[in-house]
Amino acid sequence: MTEEHVKQLKDFEFRVRQLMDYCDKLKTENRNLRGSIALKEREIAEAKEAVEEITSKYDNLKLAKIISMNNDDSKEAKKRLSALVREIDKCIALLNE
Repeated sequence: MTEEHVKQLKDFEFRVRQLMDYCDKLKTENRNLRGSIALKEREIAEAKEAVEEITSKYDNLKLAKIISMNNDDSKEAKKRLSALVREIDKCIALLNE
């Protein structure tokens, strides 16, 4: 091998090492990003649960308000109660599957 070939080979080895180091760096960054994504997904799931809980509480509060109204609003209260019972029945059916 000539001196030029040796120089080219060393340069090639250096660039391959650089590429391998860069690849390792990207793998580490990728792993960190996947961890961040998993964390954000958990946070989103918790936020969705909180929204569902708050929505349920709000619906219950509306129902309580409807029930506490005078007799003129009793039809609306009956409709709301019927809807709530249907929703509960659907939930029970889903749990029984």
